[in-house]
Amino acid sequence: MTPRLKGLLTLLALLAVVGLWSLESARDVPRAKPSLAPLQPAPRFPPPPVLTPPVIPFGVKGVRRVLKAGLTHRYRFDLDTRTAEQLPGAEAGRTWRHSGWSGEVAVAYAGMEGGQHFFVARVRPTWVEDAEPLVEEALRDFRASFERPVYVTQDERGRVVAVHFDPSVGARARSFMRRLVAATQFVAEEGRAWTTEEEDTTGDFEAEYRAGGSAHTYVKTKRRYLRTAVPVWAPSGPHGPGLVVPRPRGHWDFTLDADGLVREVTGSDVVESGGGATGLPLVRMETRVAMTHLGSEQRAESTLKDFHAARWSAEVLSAPETSRPVPPVMTAGGVEPPSSKLIQMLARALAKREPPSPELTHALARDLTSTAGRVERPSLELARALAQAVGMTTEPALKDAVGRAFGTVARGLERTEPARAAELVDGLLRRCEASRLDARECLHVLAQTGSSRGEGYARKSLANTSPEVRAAATRALGAMKGASVEALLDEVLLTDKDAAVREQAAVVLSQRVLGPHLRTVAQCLRTEPEPRVRAELVRMLGQVLTVEPLAPELLRDVAARDDSEDLRRLASSLLAKQ
Repeated sequence: MTPRLKGLLTLLALLAVVGLWSLESARDVPRAKPSLAPLQPAPRFPPPPVLTPPVIPFGVKGVRRVLKAGLTHRYRFDLDTRTAEQLPGAEAGRTWRHSGWSGEVAVAYAGMEGGQHFFVARVRPTWVEDAEPLVEEALRDFRASFERPVYVTQDERGRVVAVHFDPSVGARARSFMRRLVAATQFVAEEGRAWTTEEEDTTGDFEAEYRAGGSAHTYVKTKRRYLRTAVPVWAPSGPHGPGLVVPRPRGHWDFTLDADGLVREVTGSDVVESGGGATGLPLVRMETRVAMTHLGSEQRAESTLKDFHAARWSAEVLSAPETSRPVPPVMTAGGVEPPSSKLIQMLARALAKREPPSPELTHALARDLTSTAGRVERPSLELARALAQAVGMTTEPALKDAVGRAFGTVARGLERTEPARAAELVDGLLRRCEASRLDARECLHVLAQTGSSRGEGYARKSLANTSPEVRAAATRALGAMKGASVEALLDEVLLTDKDAAVREQAAVVLSQRVLGPHLRTVAQCLRTEPEPRVRAELVRMLGQVLTVEPLAPELLRDVAARDDSEDLRRLASSLLAKQ
């Protein structure tokens, strides 16, 4: 063994001894114990988890409804009305009357024309009672009234414009159908709560809608009547003799489907009139309704062509219950009132640039307004002559009469032939936009028609430099319906620089549904510098003391703080009559 190899082995041996010694030393070192955090007692009641409230998406409604032509929806309905009349001071004089009907109705969408939606309804009554239940033969005759379909027209938000019957349908069947349509009417605006003006068999009323606790459910409450179809004169009362309006109560629960159509309706409506110090018998009428969706199916499509191919009689919901059917549709060759020929004579004279004779002028001014409204469907010649006569005379009485007559004809046609009504109003607007007619006269005629097609023109007229034009635009807007119109009227009341225009806005608001304007009214009572404008608002609040909880509070504030002593006394007197 060489010396070098011997030294290498010695080195390896030393390294092995050192490694064994290090291992034994590590075994002798005590190990550190792991440190443990002190145990905490578990809470007896753990905190509840933080939950995010769910966002409930409410279904489409109003202008966003999904309307599918040919899709027929079947419903089961039950409508029950009980009327009690109590003679003053005579318990034995109380009388009862009961009426109602049940059955099935199939409703299909037929199309849109002139800004209105057409629905066709086919009704199959299974039970009818009018003072007493109809026996089999009478029920069979009643069913025969509905062998032909019934058409219902609505505006874009669901407000019923008219119900169209075959002329052979009797008064009783028409009345029952109008009551069913009125009780199931759903009128929509945006948001989760809104107020609308609607019509039923009693008259025009203010309705309040509120979203329910789940998606697609809404509650409708009838708050007060604005106008009644048949005015009632009370011989006495707290405000002296005068016209009285019925007092409504009750509510309906609506459920809409995913497309925005009514799926279910339940509720009751109570209307009272007379009694108390009015000197009239107390009449209480309660109507209960229940309508349930049974299913939908695709059927043969009902079109507007089918509607125009037949003759129909149009009725508004508040049409009086008469035993005679509504007059049938007038044809172009039908007999029309004398004003038709007078208008055509005027149009021919103006076309030849000849001033109308005094006799013609006085005859038109005397007869035009009253006779134009008697034509249910005027001939095309009458409508065109009347439209041509608008703005073509400077005689004030004749100009006013022509404007009122045109508005009457257009408003009547809106219920029977909406496409023709839209054509008439659009033709007038084209002349207005081209400045071929005086702006005030255009707005006066638009106020007579009440057509929302004129909203754009009236909106632009609010920027006119003339206070008279802005006041006329305010009156025109007051005849229209919808949330966008309400916002414009609020703006006029708060911002117009002329007191006469603001006063006109206050007058217009007093004739409309007040709920959407209460905040604006409260602000205006504090900031309006002109006493006569505030006086209009105070009188307006006096009309709604029993239906608007905020109205008494606002009147008390006026009675305590207003700068005008006359207004303070007026507010106090209104509160004293509450």
